[in-house]
Amino acid sequence: MGQKDLRDAVLIAYSMGSIEAVRYSGTYHGDADASAPLPITGVRITKLIKSSDLIVYPGAPHGLPITHRGKSIADILGVIRN
Repeated sequence: MGQKDLRDAVLIAYSMGSIEAVRYSGTYHGDADASAPLPITGVRITKLIKSSDLIVYPGAPHGLPITHRGKSIADILGVIRN
């Protein structure tokens, strides 16, 4: 996901009046990320943010927004719409 896509997702949430979606934090992480391993990054961050859920992408490396662009955008928009 590029910066523009993320900005658009936040603007959609705001325009829909979904302030809770903006406050929600999802941690999106690949379990094959060698440079930022899941147990010491994604898991820890999720525990630190009260309203966060951990979404793990099996086999996904670092650079998840590029390698899994469509799914990551769909997951973020799904959270915003709900």
